[in-house]
Amino acid sequence: MSIVSLDQNFWYMSCSNCRKAISAREETLFDCFQCNSKKVMAKPRVKFEVLLTDAFGSMTATMFENHAEEYFLVDGKTIMKYAAENDENVVAIFPKLAIENEYQIQLKRRKYPSHGVKVLAYNINSIKPALNEDNSKQNEPTNTGKSSGAEIYQSP
Repeated sequence: MSIVSLDQNFWYMSCSNCRKAISAREETLFDCFQCNSKKVMAKPRVKFEVLLTDAFGSMTATMFENHAEEYFLVDGKTIMKYAAENDENVVAIFPKLAIENEYQIQLKRRKYPSHGVKVLAYNINSIKPALNEDNSKQNEPTNTGKSSGAEIYQSP
């Protein structure tokens, strides 16, 4: 797992209730038109694109706050403050970025319109350390007939 581009935005300001992007300042009270909540707090959240690579190829996916905090030890407030205080790229504050580990990653498809065409992209739904070969059969995902819209991407 690596950062796709150093020029991307690594955080966004959001509604503390629905997590949708908004244009308010941190810790400002506002009425959210997305979830219709009144007097909610604006909160910075992590969001960035990562490159997932295994022996078969690579693909990009979007990583959000909960996974970024757990695997890269960064949060939205830290990234926002670092970016405001420094003209340097915020990747410098990612302490675990250079560590190579294998993960089992569950992806969720999302479609969005781009110039009149529906584009397919992926969000990281869950991340777990890769399983060793002895335990891999015990913890394989199963199909229950219900589609969650998520797919498994596991590096070998």
